[in-house]
Amino acid sequence: MLTEQSLGRIGHWRLYALLILFFLIPPAVAEKVKLDPSNWGLEEGKACVSCHKKSSAALTHEWQGSAHADAGVNCLDCHLADQVDNDAIEHEGAIIATIVSPKDCGRCHTKEFKETEGSVHAKAVSVVKNRLPALADDLSGKEMVAAGCAQCHGSKVEVRGDGTLTPETWPNSGIGRINPDGSLGSCSACHGRHSFSKAQARDPSACTWCHTGPDSPDDEVYASSKHGMLYEA
Repeated sequence: MLTEQSLGRIGHWRLYALLILFFLIPPAVAEKVKLDPSNWGLEEGKACVSCHKKSSAALTHEWQGSAHADAGVNCLDCHLADQVDNDAIEHEGAIIATIVSPKDCGRCHTKEFKETEGSVHAKAVSVVKNRLPALADDLSGKEMVAAGCAQCHGSKVEVRGDGTLTPETWPNSGIGRINPDGSLGSCSACHGRHSFSKAQARDPSACTWCHTGPDSPDDEVYASSKHGMLYEA
């Protein structure tokens, strides 16, 4: 029969075991990208900032405070396209694509690209098209879908013959966006288009941009939960 004293000893041993595990097992941390810097820093891309800090000052400011800028990753490293790409356009002597797709990000962030491809988020457009076609197309209409559903679920971005994107499907940063290169998703839906901050993606408010309201009240549920209240405190 276990006495109160023996139960106390068992409790102490459990505590010691947990402490040993805590110190022996390394903490789970985000895996850092380990790449050769010679893969980026295109010389031609360094001139982009001189113009864009005037025409797109806010975007340039975001990039200047990013980890990409600190590592020497410039505009052309991400936006560079091949002449044969259907969304390739000529811009100031360079061949670029307006959209930086998950496939483009995957040139460096291979692990994250594979995870995104297999995620539910990447299939967010098909959720609307396949499961709720009547609601999306018949009741709402294309204009409402573009202004509403597609802003979170994403759109299938259509390309004109000259490589420019149609105004009905772009701009769009929906998380299940179907990109011209065939890849699914939008990294900037969570990370921000030019700051690409991990801290921003981890902030609950990044999720509640879409996960809120009567049709998806996750924000309200989280805010009233113990976790949500602790976060706000």
